[in-house]
Amino acid sequence: MGFFRRLAGPKSAHATGVFPAASSSTATTEHDVLSLVSVSKPAWGYGLETVPGVLPPKAGRGRRIAFAQLATPGLPDLAARLARPEDDLGRLARGLPLWLAETLYFSSNYEPIAVVGSLNKSRHALFAEPWSDQHLRQLVDTAADGLDYVVAGELTDGGRTLVLRLFDAAKARERKAWTLGWTPETADRTLAGFHEHFRLFMEWDGPATHGLAYVPPARPAAWIQTLGASLSLFLAEKNALSADQLVLPPAVLDLAAEHAVTGEAASLGWLTLQARALKQGLLPAPVNVQLYPSPLVQTAQAALG
Repeated sequence: MGFFRRLAGPKSAHATGVFPAASSSTATTEHDVLSLVSVSKPAWGYGLETVPGVLPPKAGRGRRIAFAQLATPGLPDLAARLARPEDDLGRLARGLPLWLAETLYFSSNYEPIAVVGSLNKSRHALFAEPWSDQHLRQLVDTAADGLDYVVAGELTDGGRTLVLRLFDAAKARERKAWTLGWTPETADRTLAGFHEHFRLFMEWDGPATHGLAYVPPARPAAWIQTLGASLSLFLAEKNALSADQLVLPPAVLDLAAEHAVTGEAASLGWLTLQARALKQGLLPAPVNVQLYPSPLVQTAQAALG
């Protein structure tokens, strides 16, 4: 299947390898297959391939960097969470790497991918232990096109504390680490401040031509949830996620709709989210939402029907 590449083969629940080791409280068995799904462009870009001017071209000359799904250690109900549709914490663990990969996709210096876990190609995976240097080196060695860097980390305190590490593949060591925490009231401000620092540190440089003009999201916390939900709908569309794993909470849908007007990417994110939600029966009918007024958004809206 062209939309993702399996970077890891069958592994038992307690095997070492690309995946961070699962704790004894996980719902996996020796018959489960854990694989890594590689997402090579913004989640909302899938389905808009025929629309010109959406994404900048990637010539294969940038530095290869992977953003791994965040680990969520210390969950007492991990087994139950694996059996249920994803929740806000799961969307955050997958959506934040998607956001950072999206950011660098619009930089001429990088060729980013996001990497998330899949259990039996039908359920989301959760990582009970942080990524170790050994896991990161194995991820680098397994990637078909090679990697220059990996960004991995963990969420604790119910998803309110984040630790991120930038792993340098050539030097086989950590190059940079970030730690930040937030409350529901401060999440957007904290994430926006980190995002600005991250772009500066990574020497983010927008493409000179082609592709929409990248603008950081007005509300990062909401955008991260939108990206996580978009990925789930896309995987379900490709038969890589079971229908019973799908959920689109009203709060996630409302925030995506509310912020669609704030920029081209936000509008495209809403349009592709809505189109897939309609196909999956999670929306009864299209929603009348105010979009960002640009020819690109209008073309994408017409293409999606």
